[in-house]
Order: sequence, then C-alpha cells, then structure tokens
Amino acid sequence: MSTPEMETYRLPEATPFENHGRTVAGWTWAIGVCVGFLVAGIGLIVSPIMAWTGVALIVLANIVAFALHVTGRGQPTSLTQTAKGGDWYTN
Repeated sequence: MSTPEMETYRLPEATPFENHGRTVAGWTWAIGVCVGFLVAGIGLIVSPIMAWTGVALIVLANIVAFALHVTGRGQPTSLTQTAKGGDWYTN
C-alpha cells in the first residue's frame, strides 16, 4: 500500500468583493429599468406617448447608473489595495 500524494490547491490572488453587486449604482439601475418597463408595458395598452416615456426611463436609468459607477458608487473594476494585501487566506 502506497502513501497518498499531497494535493496542491490554487488559491485566488485576493479576496473577492463582499457586496455581491449590491451597490447604489446596481440598485438604481435595477429599479429604474423595472419602472421603465412597467411604464412602457402599460403604455403599449394606453398610449404610445406613455410607451416612449417608458423607453426614455430605461435609457435614463442606464445613464444614471453608469454615472454612479464612474463616480465610485458601483462595483470596483479592479482589486483594491486592501484586497491585494497578501496572504488573506492565512488569517
């Protein structure tokens, strides 16, 4: 009977972000798009102007969410310095 070989593990470079996408930009986008689709859907039944208003709300939600992301209220695009701090998995 032989001894088993040691397994090697490949750990990530840094701890992942802990917000799971729950940011101000993310919530603004989700709520804005839902309201826009609701208005557009009701507008398809009621009035074409209301339908186009819903489409405009969807476009506006995308612009506002992108602006919030650019100003730092969204998910970071790269690892922060604290996340790159080193052996986080040894704690």
